[in-house]
Amino acid sequence: MKFTLPKDFCLWVVPSNDGKVHKVRFTVWRALSLVLLVVAFLGTFAFISGDYARVRFLRIKNAIVMKNLTTERNKLMARKDELSKEVQNLLDKNRKVLDYEKSIKGRMDEIAAIFESAAEMGLLPDAELKSGSNSKSDADALGGLETDCTEEDCFHPSSTLLSESSDAFSRLHVTTNPISPEQFIGKIDGLVALLKTVPMRLPTTGHMTSKFGMRRSPFTGRHRMHHGIDFSAPYGSKIHATGTGTVKSVKRSGTYGLYVDIDHGRGVVTRYAHLSKALVKSGESVVFGKTLGLSGSSGRSTGPHLHYEIRVNKKPIDPSGVLRLLPRIQKILEDTLA
Repeated sequence: MKFTLPKDFCLWVVPSNDGKVHKVRFTVWRALSLVLLVVAFLGTFAFISGDYARVRFLRIKNAIVMKNLTTERNKLMARKDELSKEVQNLLDKNRKVLDYEKSIKGRMDEIAAIFESAAEMGLLPDAELKSGSNSKSDADALGGLETDCTEEDCFHPSSTLLSESSDAFSRLHVTTNPISPEQFIGKIDGLVALLKTVPMRLPTTGHMTSKFGMRRSPFTGRHRMHHGIDFSAPYGSKIHATGTGTVKSVKRSGTYGLYVDIDHGRGVVTRYAHLSKALVKSGESVVFGKTLGLSGSSGRSTGPHLHYEIRVNKKPIDPSGVLRLLPRIQKILEDTLA
């Protein structure tokens, strides 16, 4: 039996309100065209809807990405401002450090200048303060102040030397505890001021001819106390202040001859005796290295020389112990600045 496709179709439509039948006739091709039209419309609608949905999705995605980028940009801008402030703070700190280093260098240069001046004037002591090769024996030593005394009286000043000198020397050390730059600069200033007043430089370029302590008197041949140290100094040699201070007195006596006393503060006084001429006056301020007078042989003396004394609270101490402080301080500074 052969199947044949009908040429047209009929569609009856019966409305529910009046029950009247309506007949609609259409051909197969028209039906197929209608179906294709509907399919095309639905396909187009589906394509447009899908494309619209894709576009909307991309827009939402882009909006989220843009929002994230904006948030990240704002964070980066805020971080940039923070970094700019940190950089400025570091620059300010670096500037302060440079100023601090400049201040420290200036003070170290001032300390170095003290030693340079001492070196230029020949005031740096020998490491061991040895007498010159042509130094005289005790019997031939040039005269100076001598006193009869008991062994206890003669040597107790000598025993206080290390305590007095070490006390002054200990104040030269800078504490290792954390301190502010201002405190450190203050300590450096104190160090410089102390270095200028401690009488630890040689008063003349001559070598030491007679030590502090008991010696055989060149006048009587008996052992007597020598309260200072003697330096060889040809007549008219310049005598220098061994530390900064004030001229306490310029006097003459039968024993010391013409002498100058310098008050360095803290009960420390230095005496320069047997001068031929004084070049300073009482009450005058002097700095270390200043010429106080010229050597001679005034007073009780057997020849031109300088008798040099250091007294702490009116008690004579051994000047050679104080003079040894200078090489120690130089060593500390060399180690610190190395």
